[in-house]
Amino acid sequence: MIEGDDDYSDTLSITNKDSLRLLKADIMRRAKCYTELIEEFSSQNFVDGRLNDYLQFELEKAKQRDNKCYCTDEVPVSNLRPVKERFES
Repeated sequence: MIEGDDDYSDTLSITNKDSLRLLKADIMRRAKCYTELIEEFSSQNFVDGRLNDYLQFELEKAKQRDNKCYCTDEVPVSNLRPVKERFES
């Protein structure tokens, strides 16, 4: 479903596909696949700005090698710069 290799993927909206990709990023971080997450998602940009905030949070936690559980209300809203620019430092 996440990668879009099946018929079900064709019926998902862009927002739903992005939500599934974000879920994959969270699962990768929780599974301690930090390097893989950073490589796969550091250049990702979602249509929905809030999803970009969540992704930025996942990337920052992966850089910190943090696999703890977080709630969405712990994610700062920062949508002032593009994701790639916010992550590069």
